Amino acid sequence: MGAAPPLSYRNIANPRIGSWSSFSGIDPYNSTNSLQDSRKNSIRTSIGSPSERRTAWKNAIGNALKVTPELFLIYKERAQATRQDGIGMDVRRTLPRLLLFGKRGEPLFEQLRDVLEVYRCYRPDVGYVQGMSYVAAMLCLHIPDNEYECFMCLANLLASHHCFDFFRLGQSYNRIEFIYEITDICLEKNSKKLFKHLKKIDGLRDIHTIFFQQFQTLFVRNLPIEQATLLWDAFLRDGTVVMIRACVAVLLLLETKIMQTEFSGELMRLLMPMYKGIDVCQKVNEVVVPKRCIIMLREMQNNLL
Repeated sequence: MGAAPPLSYRNIANPRIGSWSSFSGIDPYNSTNSLQDSRKNSIRTSIGSPSERRTAWKNAIGNALKVTPELFLIYKERAQATRQDGIGMDVRRTLPRLLLFGKRGEPLFEQLRDVLEVYRCYRPDVGYVQGMSYVAAMLCLHIPDNEYECFMCLANLLASHHCFDFFRLGQSYNRIEFIYEITDICLEKNSKKLFKHLKKIDGLRDIHTIFFQQFQTLFVRNLPIEQATLLWDAFLRDGTVVMIRACVAVLLLLETKIMQTEFSGELMRLLMPMYKGIDVCQKVNEVVVPKRCIIMLREMQNNLL
């Protein structure tokens, strides 16, 4: 059997289930929703074509930061004068199976590197942080021919939801811990047995460490690109609650194996690699989000912490 052809941004699988015209559905932060309602926000409600997804994602992310093409060009000029070798190295390691970012001459290498370099100059208080390349790569895949639009989406996305906190690292410790607390509550609601086992082997802290990467890269690093795309459809519509549900979904899908672990160190082996052979998106639809978590997320969204 011959090797599978490499994916490209032109022929990459475009998940499509049903028709979808706008980012609609219930508000997951509405505390009047029942627990049953919180599961009706199906992640399988997707978008029809690449052009529809591009438009929908741009509209969902928005441009609250008022990033203009002129501003982008100003920072691009600064970035070109002060390139960092580390960014280029990370770009080469990003989604290598796609053969799009690995070296000069590949379709999206220059775009991804330039977008990250511009962001480094645009937000010197944050700079470039490892993990950003996966978020930016996902945007490049869906906006492959416009560096300005891609950068505009990246800048606004990283300033929204939980994303900014997970790239500020030590500066947002309390808010990150708050998200972990919500994830723990959600896990206990969906599987008391699994939650008790993780507490018994002192594994919750390891789970938080592992899922830091998922919250930071929005699952682009650990899910097949088709599943990650579907997850982003829901995340850009509903926010951080989708990533929390996805983390819980992974644990539920691997529950049998996790229950066989006897110490927390074994969790890294189970949960760090790419999640192959499991349908995380389908499982997300089954994850119940308690009203308490919805209220806590709304408080965080309103910067009450």
